[in-house]
Amino acid sequence: MKRNHWLPILLLTVILLACAFACGKTGSSSSSQTPIVPDDDTSPDDDTSPDDDTSPDDDSSLDDDTSTGDDDFSPDDDDDSAAGTIWADSASGLMWQNGAAVGSGAYLFAAAVGYCDALNWGGYADWRLPTLGELRSLLRGCAATDAGGACDADNVCLKASCDNEACNGCTANLGGPGPGGAYWPPEVTGAVGWYWTSSEVSGLGSYAWYIDFYLGFIGYSYYVGDNFTARCVRGGDDDDNDNDDDDQTPDDDDDDNDNDDSVQTVWTDPTSSWMWQNGPSVGSTQVDWSGAQNYCASLKWAGYTGWRLPDIDQLRSLIRGCAATDTGGSCDVTDGCLSSSACWNAACSTGCADSGGPGPGGAYWPSQISGNALYYYWSASADQDGNNTAWDVLFIDAVIDHPAAYESNAVRCVRSSGG
Repeated sequence: MKRNHWLPILLLTVILLACAFACGKTGSSSSSQTPIVPDDDTSPDDDTSPDDDTSPDDDSSLDDDTSTGDDDFSPDDDDDSAAGTIWADSASGLMWQNGAAVGSGAYLFAAAVGYCDALNWGGYADWRLPTLGELRSLLRGCAATDAGGACDADNVCLKASCDNEACNGCTANLGGPGPGGAYWPPEVTGAVGWYWTSSEVSGLGSYAWYIDFYLGFIGYSYYVGDNFTARCVRGGDDDDNDNDDDDQTPDDDDDDNDNDDSVQTVWTDPTSSWMWQNGPSVGSTQVDWSGAQNYCASLKWAGYTGWRLPDIDQLRSLIRGCAATDTGGSCDVTDGCLSSSACWNAACSTGCADSGGPGPGGAYWPSQISGNALYYYWSASADQDGNNTAWDVLFIDAVIDHPAAYESNAVRCVRSSGG
């Protein structure tokens, strides 16, 4: 039988072809495989391990930004203790807004007041702009303007004349004990700069006091044109500069004595029989002339309604101890003579020596009257010269003046004692 020599050759060829196909397929698969290695890039990571990048993290681990606090997955908008700290001054008992962000904004005076009133910081919402005396209590390292220093400007002396030479502070710029040389305590942080107080300059409309912590300087500035910064305060005996015993304005809640007779009293003048709004918080609010009339018209005080803004004769009837401007004095301004060009004489503009009256603190009003004597008080009487001014009285020196109606003055309302 004839042998088939081609069969072994055919089988060997099939085997070789099959092997070549299998090996080629395996090599192709191996060359397309992506290596598995930990990421070491600098872009936002897309792995599931703790991130090793420098950008805001997008994984499920704690954030790696430079803030403290929450572990969100967005760029640092954390509301943490580093941004909203507070500092309690053991010397004054006041609690201060603190942190690097303090002082970063610039405000007109009214905006600074509003900023503090609306502030929610460190878990507290009852902040306010500090008075001059309160902000001055923060000064450290400048003997001329530290609390008790030779500068006369303070809560008890807010007239422009209180700004004496000592109020210029220290000659060394940034020579204080605070961070960066600020003239405030070492524990206090924030931008060094010019800080508003809530204290307006008595007798000088549209000006308020400020403190420059670069030099420990105390001064006053035009509050509708200058932009300074703000550091808010809370606590103390008078949280909102209205002399009540709580945290807000008179009669705003039920947790204090705002609406009781110890704060809201009345005094009936036995000479004139007029009933006057009385109490330590009187004069703490300053409004323009129109606002003063509205305030009295809507007032409910010590259980009484029917209040109104006093005319200049009524307001002048409160003056005691100054012959130049009390009722019948040589100042010619009365309800029968309201022209500034014809009636306002030297006696009206001079008044008497500061703090020489019989009232508390030397005010030129009766001893039974309380309230803030450092501000001008509006009357309902307009200047008849038609120049948009109205008459007022400053009781710390018994001066009678006629400022623009848009300026802010204090208010003491009056009513008939008969109802």
